Amino acid sequence: MLVVEAQLDVLEAIQAALEFEGYGVAAVIGAKGALEALARMGRPGLVLLDETLPEMERARLIRFIRQEPTLRSVPIVLLSVDEHIRLPEVQAVLRKPFNLDRLYTVVRTHCEPLREEPRREEGPARTAFTQAAGPEDEVGAAERWRGVSRK
Repeated sequence: MLVVEAQLDVLEAIQAALEFEGYGVAAVIGAKGALEALARMGRPGLVLLDETLPEMERARLIRFIRQEPTLRSVPIVLLSVDEHIRLPEVQAVLRKPFNLDRLYTVVRTHCEPLREEPRREEGPARTAFTQAAGPEDEVGAAERWRGVSRK
């Protein structure tokens, strides 16, 4: 799975949560990093793409994925504060702020995990996710990270 995010703290939190669930995750900042990762890793099972990337970068990355024969069918999930955004090239929109359960549900819908152990409610992923947010309450954390919260 490839996660493309504009903010490092959000990227690291998403990566920790997904790896804890058994997903192989390549996590990068920006479209240039995504193109480099795709060249190295080949076909990911899913691309989580931050909508806040500059529009030209986001459009270039989506166009590359959809035009490359080996990547054409890779599902793209857009991470966006606008739940009404619709792009024909993406399979789903995950509205920010989101909690871990919502993230896991959307990812499970579009990408199979590497292992099939049941998820634990508490553990390193939730701790990392919470630490990335800081000691603020859920709303404060969501505002601070610009969209990713733990419920």
